[in-house]
Amino acid sequence: MSIIKPKILYKYRALSPLTEQIIENKQVWLSKLEDLNDPFEGSVANYSMQIRTQMIRHYRHMQIMSFVVKGDMAHQQGRSFFGLNGRILNSYLKRFKTKSLDRQYYMMNLLVNQNHGINFSKPEELLKSFEDRLKNVGVFSMSEDSTNQLMWAHYADESRGLALGFSVEKGNRLADDNHCLPITYSDVVPTFKSEDLNCHWQYSYENGKMKIGVEVPFDDPLFKKLY
Repeated sequence: MSIIKPKILYKYRALSPLTEQIIENKQVWLSKLEDLNDPFEGSVANYSMQIRTQMIRHYRHMQIMSFVVKGDMAHQQGRSFFGLNGRILNSYLKRFKTKSLDRQYYMMNLLVNQNHGINFSKPEELLKSFEDRLKNVGVFSMSEDSTNQLMWAHYADESRGLALGFSVEKGNRLADDNHCLPITYSDVVPTFKSEDLNCHWQYSYENGKMKIGVEVPFDDPLFKKLY
């Protein structure tokens, strides 16, 4: 559902080189969350190294389970599975199922790489993408009101600055609900839940070989809550 927005959004500014840059060069400065005046910006509860490690093992386990199920199906149907078939495939799967999770993950990637020259996406890349997104996102805070006295006092050099109006028009970032959305104030810090984290698969080629990657999209619901 599209967010209903006013036709103009305002930015309160003191007179400064950065303000002149907005007018002269049509460029705006986007601050990182860590540079904003609220120390809780971008905070997320229940995201520790322990949770991170558990998530990586959970995602690896899901990849391994998918690998085993597809391998069993291929064996039952008499199909080849990453270059293995018949008794050789059956022997491989029996041996595979007796190994530890870390060893299974290594064996799985080794077989796929030897057969296709690729590796499965790494779960830690998804979390790194989430952390990088949060660290590097730029924020440009605006207001629907150009006459708020508190805003004039705090952000426009005690009313000596100005309020610049930006038109919300179809085709620009302000009209895009993934880039411009209302601030939601909450007394509770958002809680990290791995099942809420979306991911986008990426495919690229390096030295003639396909590489599978994964990243958290900009419009991920948890990511939106945090910024």
